[in-house]
Amino acid sequence: MIMLDSSCWIEIFVKGKMGVEFFKMVKQNGINNVLVSTITIFEISKFFLKKLGLQSSITAVDFLKSYKIIEVDDSIAILAAKFNIEYSLPMADSLIYSSSVINNSELITMDSDFRNLPNVKYFPKK
Repeated sequence: MIMLDSSCWIEIFVKGKMGVEFFKMVKQNGINNVLVSTITIFEISKFFLKKLGLQSSITAVDFLKSYKIIEVDDSIAILAAKFNIEYSLPMADSLIYSSSVINNSELITMDSDFRNLPNVKYFPKK
């Protein structure tokens, strides 16, 4: 089970240098084993709204909704507060990381805030 953060999905959508690699991971894990945090949906929606407009944002979010969506609940929020303090993660990153941990998935990311955390596969930006 994997969870990609926003940086990886953006690479896929804009056909960045790592996009093909990340999409292979998604395909290898299968539709039922790829998790998407609602925080990631917010970040992707915001990215596309700013860069390409509403229709592109809707299209990107519709694509993400084909995977398993993880909503922020009280368990995720409480664990995120712990990670925020313990690892000095920003709020959104704390929520994404706690969503991944609670769902026993590996977090795939290009965000250096996550680079030394357990169950994270970090890919430096190229």
